Amino acid sequence: MDTYKSETKLLDFFKYSLSVSLFSQLTAGPILNYRDGFSQFDQIGKKPFDYENLSRGISLFTVGLLKKVLLADSLATITSQLHHAISMGKELNTLESIGATWGFLLQLYFDFSAYSDMALGLGLCFGFTFPINFNSPLKATSFSDFISKWHMSLINFTRNYIFLPISKYVKKKAKGKAVRRQFIGWAVGLQASFLVINIWHSPTLMLILQGLVLGLFLIIVNVIGKSISRISITPKKTSIRIKRLKAVLGHFLVLSAASIFATFLRISNFNELSTLFHGFFRLPKLETDNTLLIETTSHFAYLISDRLVPSIQEPITLLGYQTLTIPTIPFLLLLTLIGIFGPNTMQAFGMVVHLEKKWYQNFLWRPSLKWGIFIGLALASYLMIAENTSSLKFLYE
Repeated sequence: MDTYKSETKLLDFFKYSLSVSLFSQLTAGPILNYRDGFSQFDQIGKKPFDYENLSRGISLFTVGLLKKVLLADSLATITSQLHHAISMGKELNTLESIGATWGFLLQLYFDFSAYSDMALGLGLCFGFTFPINFNSPLKATSFSDFISKWHMSLINFTRNYIFLPISKYVKKKAKGKAVRRQFIGWAVGLQASFLVINIWHSPTLMLILQGLVLGLFLIIVNVIGKSISRISITPKKTSIRIKRLKAVLGHFLVLSAASIFATFLRISNFNELSTLFHGFFRLPKLETDNTLLIETTSHFAYLISDRLVPSIQEPITLLGYQTLTIPTIPFLLLLTLIGIFGPNTMQAFGMVVHLEKKWYQNFLWRPSLKWGIFIGLALASYLMIAENTSSLKFLYE
């Protein structure tokens, strides 16, 4: 399309072959247009080798690898068992339904962002700087903020080649006042964009339905949000508290909706969807006669054990060692804290500029002996335990 509009020229055979070899798994990204990535091919052999970029790239690749093996694959142990129970029609409880939805969103985030980290790291090793793909979407307090921080290369691609052309065309053809025509153009462009995005991922009935429902949901949220913003009755003295409360509620609603919509990637029919939603309203059964409850000090051990999630028969094992097991509920809580409050890898490696002083400022990457030792030990450790872990298989494969 860029070539058709004379915004760029056709790639020669060498550059085309290079682009194909770099992005053999196109749907996973990062998705580039000529201006963002392929224009860098012209600089091959013309600029000096950057050893700091090589160091940064190896470090970023290693951190992405650790994120995949330690976090995403461990989450896969949980979500696979829960969604298997759903497919078998087994009754879930509240915690299991939360684990199947929120746990899968966490898995999708850590798995896909790990893939992106590794791709960007390899790019840096070869002298290419690719656009970032994730920027802490789990910290978003609005739906538009979440969308703008998730699979950013695909969102930018869709905005430029789907949303803007369609919205401009519909706005031009629509009748009525300018505000009405602008809204119709925006709504049709948004609906078309999410439909195309879901078909891009997989043209299944559930994903097509999810695209339609998600687009309609965002349109309704936008209309309600604009209607509420017109009503200004908040006292000045309580405005700060109200803003904080709205931010917290908005954060909760955004992550709840995102986890529900993400589950459509794993749900294959309406029966499974019904089983999942019924589980939210079924409280977990407490085994009051269990020996764990005899001693008061054992109450906490019982509550964090996998007994409250009976569908989890195989516990999470650290690095594939059966003796190193991690309870499901504490693990989900830990990764929730990391995703919401911790720095993302783009911040840690200086790929995103943040002016705020944070508690993790001293842990950011820099070319130093400390980071060199850490990355070396991490790679060596992974090679030593690789035979105990399953092969790296990403959700987008």
